[in-house]
Order: sequence, then structure tokens, then C-alpha cells
Amino acid sequence: MTEQEARNLIEEELKLKMLGPGYAKDLIVCDPDAHNEIIPESPRLAYSLGVLLPDNRNQNGNQGNGQNGNQDNEQGNNNDVNDDNQPDGDAIPNNVDMTNQEDRMSKLLGGSVENKSQDMGNNPMSSHIGLIICVSNDTNNVDVSISYGTYSHLNWNESVREVKVRTGHFSATIRQAIEDIGNNNALQQQLNEEGLPEEFINCFNIDDENGTISLSEAMENHEPKNVLRIPNTEYPVEASMINILLGEHYKRYHHDYHGTLNFDNENGSEDLDVNMRMYWTTFTARDKKFVKILVKSISQNTLIYQPEIVVTPHNGEGRIESYVEPITNIDDIENNINEFIYRNVHNYGKGVNCAIGWDNDGQRVFTTFTPTVDVEKFSNEIAPEYNNDNIRSACTLRNVSIWSNLNDDEMIDYLRNFVEGYSTWQHAQVEAARNEEQYQNVTEKILSRQEELLTRLRKNIDYLSENNEALQCFKIANTAMLLQMVVARHPLFRKNRDADIYTNEPDIYDRLDYFRKAEYKNQMLEPEYRPFQLAFLLMNVKSTFEINDRYHNDVVDLIWFPTGGGKTEAYLALTALTIVHRRRRGQGSGVSVIMRYTLRLLTSQQFERASYLICALDFLRQKDHDLGLGTQEISIGIYVGSGVTPNHVADLNNNPYLRFFAQPATRRNENPFPVSYCPWCGSRLVLPDGSNHGYDQGNGSLMCINQRCSYRNHLPIYYIDENIYDLKPTLLFATVDKFAQLNMPDAQRLLNPGNGIDAPDLIIQDELHLLVGALGSIVGLFESVVEALISRNGRRPKIIASTATTRNTNNLIANLYNREVAVFPPQGLNYNDNYFSHIVPGATRRHIGMMPSGNSSSNMAEIRLTAFLLLSRIKVFKKEIEDRGLDWTNDDDVIKVCNQDGELLQLLDNYWTTVLYFNSLKDLGRSRSRVSQEVFENFRAHKYLYQIPKSLSLLENRFDQRVLEFTSRIESNRIKGFLTEAESCVGLNVNDNGHLNVASGNDLVFASNMISVGIDISRWNQMVMVGQPRSTSEYVQSSSRVARNTYGLVINLLNPLRIREHSLFENYKSFHATYYKSVEPLSITPLTYSTIKHDILNNMIIIYRNYILQAPGLGDDALADAMIKGVFENRFNMDAELRQSLSNIIANADVDANCATSLRDIANDAFINIRQINYRI
Repeated sequence: MTEQEARNLIEEELKLKMLGPGYAKDLIVCDPDAHNEIIPESPRLAYSLGVLLPDNRNQNGNQGNGQNGNQDNEQGNNNDVNDDNQPDGDAIPNNVDMTNQEDRMSKLLGGSVENKSQDMGNNPMSSHIGLIICVSNDTNNVDVSISYGTYSHLNWNESVREVKVRTGHFSATIRQAIEDIGNNNALQQQLNEEGLPEEFINCFNIDDENGTISLSEAMENHEPKNVLRIPNTEYPVEASMINILLGEHYKRYHHDYHGTLNFDNENGSEDLDVNMRMYWTTFTARDKKFVKILVKSISQNTLIYQPEIVVTPHNGEGRIESYVEPITNIDDIENNINEFIYRNVHNYGKGVNCAIGWDNDGQRVFTTFTPTVDVEKFSNEIAPEYNNDNIRSACTLRNVSIWSNLNDDEMIDYLRNFVEGYSTWQHAQVEAARNEEQYQNVTEKILSRQEELLTRLRKNIDYLSENNEALQCFKIANTAMLLQMVVARHPLFRKNRDADIYTNEPDIYDRLDYFRKAEYKNQMLEPEYRPFQLAFLLMNVKSTFEINDRYHNDVVDLIWFPTGGGKTEAYLALTALTIVHRRRRGQGSGVSVIMRYTLRLLTSQQFERASYLICALDFLRQKDHDLGLGTQEISIGIYVGSGVTPNHVADLNNNPYLRFFAQPATRRNENPFPVSYCPWCGSRLVLPDGSNHGYDQGNGSLMCINQRCSYRNHLPIYYIDENIYDLKPTLLFATVDKFAQLNMPDAQRLLNPGNGIDAPDLIIQDELHLLVGALGSIVGLFESVVEALISRNGRRPKIIASTATTRNTNNLIANLYNREVAVFPPQGLNYNDNYFSHIVPGATRRHIGMMPSGNSSSNMAEIRLTAFLLLSRIKVFKKEIEDRGLDWTNDDDVIKVCNQDGELLQLLDNYWTTVLYFNSLKDLGRSRSRVSQEVFENFRAHKYLYQIPKSLSLLENRFDQRVLEFTSRIESNRIKGFLTEAESCVGLNVNDNGHLNVASGNDLVFASNMISVGIDISRWNQMVMVGQPRSTSEYVQSSSRVARNTYGLVINLLNPLRIREHSLFENYKSFHATYYKSVEPLSITPLTYSTIKHDILNNMIIIYRNYILQAPGLGDDALADAMIKGVFENRFNMDAELRQSLSNIIANADVDANCATSLRDIANDAFINIRQINYRI
């Protein structure tokens, strides 16, 4: 089975179990399409989706006969909604505690099912569905097909005659099982009391040929008054089959309608049968003809299941056209560009209380309750028609490194050919724009941005050809990136490995020739840049060397690339170039580059990647002195606060660090340090038994314990604030909130050290879209004094940023940095191609929408969905074993294949863990508490549907304990351990009873928006998003955490009572086809009362007065006037009133009062005030 087949199997299983029909089709015999299915529990409990409740407000619904008198009797007297005599436990009782299932489910719903149904029945939204489409003006009629199902409770004799259970793999054991079960005195006595056959086996018909078991004719008219108590035996699956036969059953009846809808009248209605009525209306807007079709339940006592509407043109007359909203969108240039680049993506309607889908180019539109969309896959390679050997050669790192076989002129020619590829594509864009004259204003804007990039690339290559020092730095930087990629990808440098630290490690970690001579090539391909990474480096060469260049001082370069595309390595390459240039111009000390992040979790993973580069640069510095990288180490520091790292060396004498040094046995599993393995050779810094480690308690330094590693004596990594202030690492890794401490004397010297040491050359702001709202406003205000501090000696820093989702970026950058923005890469004329990335076939991430309806609450649907996701792994497991020709009911076969077949374990691992994503800690905590109770109970209650043998009972055992959480509630020093655990693949072993047991791997991961950016766990391929994230940006980012390397599912469980989520479901397919277009504009407001009136102003005043003006005694009006002129006036637009108000606040500020210690804390406080109206000061 391929990964795609496994994903599709899970998807189909969820649809059958949540929507139907087909809930028990693998268990109880029915037609292939399951239109006549029989299910062993009430459909109101079985199905959470696609249920229309009776309209109790309707007084005109006719009560009539069903398909036959028997069905009418069942629907009238035993229907799903109002049957007061419904027996307890209509869900099948079996030996896995299935009794009183309905009572338990009712409690989970928060009350009785009947009351819940009646309450929701008063809501008109719960009794109808429909769709809205656009048709051509000459369309006068359409064909409409409507289908749905109703269910009737079968009486005892009907069950005896109609219910047949599939025995499947248990055909060989079912007879023996019944004989053993019947050999029980208590059961024999009960059979006698009930008047049933004395021999238990005579109660059944076993059809060996067809593999089924049913009740025998002898059971007719002998319905047990009490549920037969089947003993707990060695035959749990066979016993559950018996319980199914003896339990309650519900049969589905299929209803169809086919007709032609004529639009002679603008609106009308028609009764389809006694249960359903169709309504329609037509109207015209924006020169479009709109058609709205609804179907509504008119019965007062029958639930409608799986309703569907299908609309097609009548006999090819007329046409369904691309749908547009009746209300015109807002007209602005950015919106117009988005509408233009997505102009070829068509939407053919919207749902009403449901979603819609379409095929045949929109000429068949249908309603659905499980809309499915494959999110298109972007390639970060150049399209084949523009790619060639010259471009690929230019991207090969060795060809542009100090070890290149090319001379300088040949290298420049390769780079020119690389840029000319973009020129060819851009020329084709110009020609294509001639065919879009009606969009001239838009196309001119797009083309001008492309032309600006092309001109910039050409000028930078000219600069390299004319400036030998720039070219040498460029080659050294590329060499460092080559080493970084080898270290990050080569199996011998595998991270978090237990190295044989004394004897058997290969002699590669301290030898430059291993890289120079490409000895790594026998185990990996030659490292290459992705084309956009090389282009981004090239376009920034001149602005890195020339501090007066416009792109250095006045422009922020923003990398805007899809999630997972390689943005990190793009700005790491520029980081390498910046550091090399600084070193070769004689600046060996001080911070050269600052990387700023907003989230602790993001900082943790990105810090590891940056550490590879820093170790590569320092390795080159040590091994090749001719490169001119100086004598001082090239280092990295993590500056993120005491929650993650200690502030002082003395803090190592306190817990949790003291416990680490004092207790060797727990060192490995309770490592509080931010670095747990050597970023160069990959060896863990603690031996498995804890007897040796690489942490110095005396000064906080780090070293690798692998004696063959180049960093066996010292790693150039600093994590203690005190050491960072003293040593000023080359690359400073920080969260934005930590910069609030720049009012402290030690901290401010990081940004402006003096003594002839230059201030930082480059600032990188990753995940720019997170700097919005309160936090963004605070950072925007504080950034003004930060840049003034860095630029005190006249050298402004270059600023770059990156994001995968952005909108209104010009205003955001202006308010944050008072600069223009250059977005890279510029957009093409179509969303699917910007030269550096394009859409390719083979989408791997599939989104499925689900919105509970009928009597199922969102909480109940979440519980059932989670349980069925866990159970669906069994189906994958069973099919894979069957495909190998083995018997999955045989413990020995299952254990053997699991122990020996790595492909099977890999397939299981891909779909073993489900990530549950929540929008609030409150919702997450509530769901987390359900795992050991409701989810576990649902798992056990429904496992009979899968006929799980003992060999697969491992899936049930203790899964509620294999749970991980990624939220802000995690202690900072535990983040790395959690990431390591999340990356651990599923491992199986054999327990003392000879059964398979789960040794490693998480079944469930509970997550908040903490994982929405920068987290790459390749084994995460299933996600349930409970509710819709607050922004489209967060939604795009978080859902992109799954299906990075193989096929995966994202299930959106939406709440019908939330208007935004309801609307998303109705537009599910169209939204996901263009969701980058729906990203909300980014906005911050630095100069608002709620932003300024906080302790952060005291920090800013101290920084400006003490460290920029260097006039500690200055105060009052003089200080206010100087600060407004030096910081605010050139950064913000201020009228006279605002200027005077700000001056008064600064002059009257109590600078000796408390100062802020964290920008994030200030932002959280500011959020409370921002709820009120933000009056300008």
C-alpha cells in the first residue's frame, strides 16, 4: 500500500463513520453503495454530519405513508426522534462494555438526545440545506436530483430475517467459538428461561461459503426479554458478532427525486414526498443570474440523513457560470492584484448550511457535508521550460565556492546566465500582459516589480565582477553554506545520535579535506541552492557592502515564500555573507547579525539551524587561515530570557541546572539546557547513562564529548545572558520581547558597543506576520529607539524579513521600520508561477471540512472523530498485512511482520499521530481532559466495527497516556525535549504476554498556535483543526505543519453556531482554492494611547538619554524636544497636536519608575486596553 492509498483509506473511513451511509458495511451485509445498510446502533448516535431535523415549527407538513406499510409503522411508532419506548442500549451491547451506550452518549451531549433534538429542531437552520449558483442569462431551466435516507428500527423478527454479520477472517473459528461460549451453565439457564434453543449453536445460521452468520429461523418470535449475557471468553471478536445479532438494528431506506426546474417564475416550491419540500428562487445582480435551491424537512417526526442536491444544465441548454458574490468587493490596488492573479480559478457556487463541490468544469454542482480540497503543491524549482544546465550549475554550491573549478570570470558568466533565465521568463510575462488590456493598471504594477528585481540582480552581478573583495566574500559564504548543508543532511552527521565517542567514530569531523574533496558524495548529492535562495543572496550583495546603498538604508527586503519552501537557508546565506564581510574588513568583535523571533518554540528550532552555519564558519576560520576570518571565534548566542536560559552563570547552581549536575541518572531525560547535541557532528552532549556530558557548571561553556569532533574542547555557543553581554556573539538569536532590556547598561552594548566596534550590520525578522496587533504596535514604537541606538555612529543596519503569509505589507513595514518594502520574489501574472516557484502535480495535503448537524454537538463530533482517527489505523494495519498474504488474526504473523518489515512501520508511523489544533487553551484543556474518558470510551465502544484481534490490541492499550502537548503552558526548558519526543517514530515490541506493545510514538498531540510557524515534524501527517483559527494567516501556517513529505489530511471540524465558521463551510472549496488571497491585511498602530502609556516609554527614555545622547542628567522639556526630533519626528507622521501631547508625556515621565522587562508582557497588557477605543494622545 502506498502512502496515498493509506491516506485515502483513512479519509474514506472517516466519511463512512461520520456521515454515511456505510457505517457498518464491513460488518453487516448490505448493497455496495450501502443505500440499504443496516446499522447496529441508532443513526442519531452513529452519524454526526448531514442530518436534517424535523421542522417542529411547520404546521403544514403532511403525514403519509412511507415506501411500505411496515416502514410507516416503524417510522411512526419507533422513529429516531420521539420514541419514548426506545430501549436503552440501542447501540449494540457486547463484552466491551457497550451496554447503556445511548445513556452514555446522551451524557456526552450534555442531556437527553430527544431533548437535544427537539431544541435544535426549533432552529430553522437545522432543517434545510441548499446551494446558490450562477447561470447564463439564457438558462431557463436546470435538472435537479435530490436524494436522502431515512432509518427505521427493525423489530426482532425483521432482524432475524435481514441481519447478516460478516465473519471474514473469523469464519474458521466462529463455530468453535459459539460452542465454547454455549458451554456455560449460566448461559444455558438463561436460554431455557427465554425459551430459546437449548443448544446455543442452534440459534445461528453460519454460511461458510459467503462468510456470514445470522440468527436462525428458530429465533423468530423468541425475542429475549433480557439482553443475553455473553461470557467474557477467549473469543472477543466472535462474541461481539453474537452481540451484534442479538442487539438493536436500524435499516436505511433510500429516497430519490429527479426533475427539471423551470425559471418561468422567480420563485416557487414543490413537495418531493411526505418528508421533503424543495424551494427555489432566482434573482439578478452584477449582470449575473443567480439561482438558489433549498430542500427542507417538512416531516414532524422523521430525521433526514445524507441529503444531497445535484444540479446540471438541462439537456445541454444554458450553462452554469463562475460564481461571484452579489456584493462587490472593496476596490484597492492590492485586492485588485489578488483578484487578477487568481482570475483563472473558478468558483461555481456556495452552500446553504452545507458545502458544495463541482466537476465537469462546473457543469455538475452538488451539495456535500464532507467537502474535500487538495491544496496545490508548490515547487521551489524553476519550471522546466525555463530551467537549463547553466542555471543548475550556478545553483550548485561547489561551483560558486572557494573550491570551484571555475575561474572568477567563468563564475560570473554562470551567474549572468542564471539571471538571464529570469529575464527570459519576465519577457514572456510582458508579452502575456498584452492580452490583458482590461487589467492594464494591475499588470503594469506587477511587471514593474519584476523589472526592478531584474535590474537589481544584474547590477549586483556587475558589482561582483568589479569588486574582487565582494566576490571573495561571496565565495567564502557559499563555502560555509555548503558545509552547513552537508552537516544538516549527511547521515554521518545525524543529529541527536549517540556517538561512539572514544573509538569507532569516523575521521571526518575535524578534517577540512573531507569537505574540500567532496568525500561526502558517496552518501548524499552535491548541495545546491534552490534558485530563489541564490537570487536572494545575489540581489543583496551590494547593499551588504555599501552602507549608503538605498537597499541598505531605506528598504526592507521581505522574503515571501510558501511554508516549507526554504526561507531559512535564504537568509542564512545572507547571514554568512554579512559575517564574512565584517571579519575581512577587520571587525572581529561584536554582534554582526541579529535574528529576531516572536515565539519561543520557533526560536528553539531555528537556533539549531543557525548553529550549523556558525559552526561551519568557525570551522573554516580555524582550518584555513588564508580566508582572513580573523583569530576570534565566530559564535552564536541565544538571548531569549530566563524562562529558557539563565541570566547569570551563578544560576547554574540552582534548579533545574543544579539537579542536572547532581543527578547523573536523570541527565539524559531532564536536560534543561537549550543545546542538547553538537550542531557539528550531531552527537548528544550527554551519554546514555549520564556519566559524561558537555556542560561546564563553572562558566557555562559547552563542548562536544565526541573526541573526534572539531569542537571537542569548546562549542562557540552561548546561552547565559552574562556571557552574551561579555563576549558579544557574532550572531545574536533573540525574541523580540527580550529587547525591552536594552535600557540596561550591559544589554545596550550588544547593539552599540563603542570602542571602535561596529554595531550590528544586519537585522533579520522572521515570521513578520506575527508582529501585528498589540505586540506589533509595541515593537513598532520600540523599534524607533532601537534603530537610533544601533545607528548612533552613522551606520544603519540592513533589515530583511520573511513570511509565508502577508497582506498590507507596505503599511506594516512603514510603521515598524519607517522604510519601504521590496517583496521577493515579485508576483507573476498568475498565482501559480513567479518563476522561482510554481504549481506542480501531486498535491499531498488534503483538507476535509466537517460541520456537525442534527442532534450532534461539536463536542460530541470531536470525540467521535478523534476516536475514529485512532481506530482507522487498524484498517491500514490490517490491509497492509493482508496485502502481504499474511493472516492478521494470527499473533505470530503480525508480530513477525512488524518486527521485520521496516516499510510497514514507516507506513504506520506516517499516520500514527494525530495533531489536534485548538484556538484557545480553554478548549484545548477541555478536550485534553476527555481523552482518558470520552475518547477512550468511544474508542472501545466502536472497536467492534473493526473486528480487532488480540494481536492488534496494542492500539487500545494506554493510548490515552501517549499524549503530547504543545502550548504556552510548556515550561521553556522542556521545549527541546518535547520536540525530540514528537519526532520519535512509532516503535513496537513484544510484551510479557507475547502481544505487540507500543514502545514509542505519540498517538495524540494537543497543540495551540504555538506550532503555527517554524515547526517541522516530518511524521505529522494528520491534523484535526477544532474550530477555525482567528486569522487566515494562522490557518495557512498551522495547517502547513502536516504532509510536508508525504500524503496527509487536515480535517476542519467547524462549529455551526459560529457565524464565521458556518460561512467558511459554505464556501469551503472556493476558499481553499484561493486562501492566500483571503489573508487579512496586517496592521499596527504604534502611536496610540494604549501603546505609549506603559512602562515601555521609560525604557525608551533611558536608552535615548543615557546611551544615545549620553546625557543622563537631561530631563523635562529639553529631553522631550531632543527625543521627538531624534526618534519620533522622522519615523512617524505627527501633527502639531500629537507632537505636543507626546512631548508632555515624555517631559512628565517618571523615568525612575518601573521599566518593562518584556515586550510581550507589555503587549498582553496593551491588548486589554486596545479592546477600548484607541484615542490618539
